[in-house]
Amino acid sequence: LPAWSAFADEVATMKANMGDSPDFSAAIQFWFFFATMHPLLQPVLWISEVLHASPGPKIGEILPYSFLLGNIVAIWTTQTFGAVGRMANGLALAAWFAFVGSGLSGTGDLGAYNLALNDGIKGCPTYEQVRQPSMDDFDVTKYQGRWYEQGFHDWTQFTE
Repeated sequence: LPAWSAFADEVATMKANMGDSPDFSAAIQFWFFFATMHPLLQPVLWISEVLHASPGPKIGEILPYSFLLGNIVAIWTTQTFGAVGRMANGLALAAWFAFVGSGLSGTGDLGAYNLALNDGIKGCPTYEQVRQPSMDDFDVTKYQGRWYEQGFHDWTQFTE
């Protein structure tokens, strides 16, 4: 909970410094997208591992019958017994808050999931921190603007 409180203070500071700038809104929207997608993708990736490891014959050489049956049972259970569905939703929400909270507090794998807005140390490095001598003639001012990451591996943000 202290990490969430610190996050709220940092957002308030950002808002005070930026006012109604569209950059503030864009930064917050991107943060929420990033913060939400990581906890959602983790179970999706786990489920895909379960899918590919499920035993038995497959439908169309893709979907194992055992995986399909397990999903049908899980869906039927949550639909038939409302308390089970509500409990699963509550656990999922609690897991989301815990996962995002670990990213905010810096207790998780910071190479893969650091959500601090202004930690001064653990966040993404600045250009000056990663600049190599071979870039002495590079003029960073020629590349000012809003840039979006496309499908590539950024070694400054992720771990293997």
